[in-house]
Amino acid sequence: MAGDQYELAGHPGDSQARGQSGEGARPSAAVDLLCARSERLLSEVHAALRSRHVALLTGLAGSGKTTLGRAYVRHFGAQYASVIWLDALAPETLVADLLAHSEFLPSVREGLGKGAEGIRQIIEALLAVDGLLLVLDHATLTSEGLPMASGRSPKGTVLVLTQEQLPASVMAGFELKPLEAEDGATLLLGQAGLLAVEASLQEAQAQEAPGERQRLALEISRELAGSPLALTLAAGYLALTGCTLECYLSACRSDPLRLSGAGDRHTAAARVACHLLLVHLEGADPDALRLLEACALFACPPVPRAVLQQDALLQAVFGTTGAAGEERFQHALHTLLTGRLLSAVQVSGNYEALELHPLLRELVLQALSQQRQVILREAIAAACLCLAEASGPPSASSLALWFRLAGHIREGAAADERLLLSGEQTADAYAWAASLLGAQAYFSAAESLLRRAVMIWEQVATDTALAKMAGACLYLGVFNAHLQRYTLAERYAQRALTITQQLPSVPPLRLLDCITTLAWIYEMAGRPAEARRFYQRALAFGDTASLRAHPLYLAAMEAARRLSPEERETLPIDNPPNPPYPGFETSAEAEQDEPPAVNPPYTGFDPPEISDVL
Repeated sequence: MAGDQYELAGHPGDSQARGQSGEGARPSAAVDLLCARSERLLSEVHAALRSRHVALLTGLAGSGKTTLGRAYVRHFGAQYASVIWLDALAPETLVADLLAHSEFLPSVREGLGKGAEGIRQIIEALLAVDGLLLVLDHATLTSEGLPMASGRSPKGTVLVLTQEQLPASVMAGFELKPLEAEDGATLLLGQAGLLAVEASLQEAQAQEAPGERQRLALEISRELAGSPLALTLAAGYLALTGCTLECYLSACRSDPLRLSGAGDRHTAAARVACHLLLVHLEGADPDALRLLEACALFACPPVPRAVLQQDALLQAVFGTTGAAGEERFQHALHTLLTGRLLSAVQVSGNYEALELHPLLRELVLQALSQQRQVILREAIAAACLCLAEASGPPSASSLALWFRLAGHIREGAAADERLLLSGEQTADAYAWAASLLGAQAYFSAAESLLRRAVMIWEQVATDTALAKMAGACLYLGVFNAHLQRYTLAERYAQRALTITQQLPSVPPLRLLDCITTLAWIYEMAGRPAEARRFYQRALAFGDTASLRAHPLYLAAMEAARRLSPEERETLPIDNPPNPPYPGFETSAEAEQDEPPAVNPPYTGFDPPEISDVL
């Protein structure tokens, strides 16, 4: 890859670590120095939260919102009975963080499985808890599930971190501005290890070298527009290369991206700082650059470190697996951490993850070829599925991990529409993620993933692929029925029944499932005559297959009685029926009948029974 490939417009990354639960790796002394210089702002935020219970912190990407939020938790968190940090970047990250707290939050048990409305209910319940500090990172003020539309005054306290502009109606709002030159110089010198780690603010100011070093640090701070993101990357470059401040300042001023003059000063400065690092990696450590490219394809940060260590990704990134691949991974990771291109964090669920700032991710992706994206995205899907299968039985922590993995798969699939990925394991990963999202009532996202899985399986002419398609089409019918797309739901369910009947070996329970699901779809669609006919067909089949004691048979019997002309001829619109299988659980009776491997998530890997876990 030529160095000038990175000269197109793009954005770099912020290596300041954050923990999704408000906890995480010990921040560097330089971050503490930055927060000490922002002590007045922290005090104002604290006063606003104590008096109004809600405060908003806004600013451009890379302006330090998350860093300041974490600083607030460190400085004032002890004054609250409990602190919960939620990442609102995507539904999966919200669900993952809530699951990590589910063992001691009863409201989570009640709200999960209801989609966006359930998330809203959980957050409103949290805000009713006295003494609770809730931090919402990556918040969208108008998105579902966030409390901004509620007019009620919360008993708890919520700090919202967002890139959106402050609404005029918000009294307690704070906008982060670029650093003053002196503050930026202190941040740069501290992050680069040129100040004593244990220094207080006053001591750090006294240690700032007089003369040339101080002048150069101030010049770099001004050159990079006071951007905390750009200055942190600059410190990473100094630590990685050992170059002098004078050399770095010269490199900044001669960088092609600076000379292009594209974008605002804040973004342009971050772009330059990132570009210098990427060009250095390309010549000095290609393995680190390849690993960074893989991390950039994970859309929902942070990335569980263990995913990157799966054989599928080691092969795609380094061309080797086993001990050799692990050694190259460790070396590349050390380079990226030293250069502050990645940061290590401990997230909810108690596992180590790696974070790449969205601005840096955007710039890296602009230089990534389509062929390379296909290779890496298919490897990422396979690695996520392998890690999920290896993470043990369902528990609060493993479920939190699974939803983060599902988020990576979903976002990757959304970006892959033009790439037309075709790997069968990619389809398996899409179906697995769809099962988790569907269990949380995110039916639209689940339907989209599962439909793409079917498109891939259609190209594979094997009995295994057909069996997976049958199970997938059945749940596509369920998802579309929940979305009130009844004609489409009927087509998918009919296709599932047709494919299932054509399979070489068909367990009776699967056929009963198809017939009953199709009847349920008709009932949901307000077509009681067709629903009653298929429920009666399910009963006739159940009699023949000796399944009279199975819950599906009993449910069909109850539904047929409910829809009989003597009982009721129309669908109860205000009380729609439950699906034949609640969620994605498989009953003990069904397991005894040896359900096929196509049971969602259609790979032989059983999805979590969330109600039992919580």
